[in-house]
Amino acid sequence: DIPANLVNSKIYELIILKKPVGSGSIDDNLSRNQVNLTTKDPEDSLSIATTDITATRIEETETVLHSFSFRSSKYSTFSEKLTNIKGWRDTYSVDDFEDIKTYMSLLFVRGDLEELFDNYEMNGTESIEPLISLEAITNVNWISSHAYPLVYELYGTGGLTLNRNVSSLGLFPSKAIFLENMDLKSLVLSESNSVLPDGKFRLRYYIPAYVNYDFYELRDKAASMYVGTASMPEQAVRLLAGTLKDIPLGDYPFRISYKLPGNKVTFSKDFFFKNYSK
Repeated sequence: DIPANLVNSKIYELIILKKPVGSGSIDDNLSRNQVNLTTKDPEDSLSIATTDITATRIEETETVLHSFSFRSSKYSTFSEKLTNIKGWRDTYSVDDFEDIKTYMSLLFVRGDLEELFDNYEMNGTESIEPLISLEAITNVNWISSHAYPLVYELYGTGGLTLNRNVSSLGLFPSKAIFLENMDLKSLVLSESNSVLPDGKFRLRYYIPAYVNYDFYELRDKAASMYVGTASMPEQAVRLLAGTLKDIPLGDYPFRISYKLPGNKVTFSKDFFFKNYSK
């Protein structure tokens, strides 16, 4: 468990030690013998002691197995951090700047923070998922009544599947929401960078673009496999006869969650992207 008495905005060092177990007395490999000698005066005493080494002793000491430094947050909870976002604002763009242009609506939320998000929160590592997870809430009309039935409802039934890893963003790409710091400042601890920098961040709602990628990939495969054949499965019929529409004006809800390694969710709250421009 994380200690409850950590001080905010402070650098700590975590050290994992291997301590010796069951070590005996420091001289338990020695054998001592004492011989009493006779003297002329009975009130005097004289003895000779000998010490023999009976075995080799390897003295165990504490060993540092791993150590690293970490920085505690300026805020006591993730909820407190979100509460301190300034200048929260919605912006809009069209996906026309990538190599493959979809011309679908892209929604953004921008804000300012006195402490930006760090790499573990946004990206995780090879063995640890990002601490912050973002996922769309799909009970909106464009998703439930249009995009999902057209592209995903009959997924795989006609032998048509996607090239992308659907376990990453989901079959319906509900996790195609991305968090990034807009100010490219170092997140690495150093003597000159002992606190996480302030600056601007943004959230990107890229679900329409990913749905567009999926739709045209599956439709191209349907055309290649079934056009000119005697029979066509319903999945292919929907794809070839359908047209994917852009998202209409309105609110697009999403959930932001904070979870510790092991998928223990400590915070979850719903927010909205707003599509107000065309």
